[in-house]
Amino acid sequence: MTIVSSGSRFLVAGVTLGYADEHPFVRTGARPVTITLLDSEVAARPFEVAVEVDRGTASFAYPLPERPADAFLDDPFVGWGEAPNEASSPAYTRIAAPPSATVTVKHGDEILGQARWSDIEERQVAETPRVRFALADPGRN
Repeated sequence: MTIVSSGSRFLVAGVTLGYADEHPFVRTGARPVTITLLDSEVAARPFEVAVEVDRGTASFAYPLPERPADAFLDDPFVGWGEAPNEASSPAYTRIAAPPSATVTVKHGDEILGQARWSDIEERQVAETPRVRFALADPGRN
C-alpha cells in the first residue's frame, strides 16, 4: 500500500486488515450469554469464572442464582432475597463479537471450553464437554 499526499500533511493513525469474509469491527450490541459448567467438581469451586473473546469483548462474568426463578417465587420468604451463589455455575456475561471470534471460558488459569461465536448465535446453545453456552435473549429489533 502506498499513500501519497496530494496537498496538505496528514497522519494515518491505523490500518485494519482482515482475512475473514466479515466486517473487521463488531457492529452489534453485546448479548447476554449464560455459562453452565458441566463438570460438577469445577462448578462447585468458589467463583473464579472468566470469559474471554479473541476478536470482540466480554463483560465480567457474574454468578447467577443456583435455583430457578420459579423455585424462588414459590419460597415462603419470597421478596426477602436469597443467599448469593458462591459456586462457579451458573454464570452470565455479555458478549459482542464478529462471527469468527472464539469465546473462551476459564476458571482461574484453567481453560474449560471454547466455542465460535457464530455457533452460539446460530444455534442459541453451544456445548463442549465441560461448558454450555446459551444465549439469554432471542435477539434485538
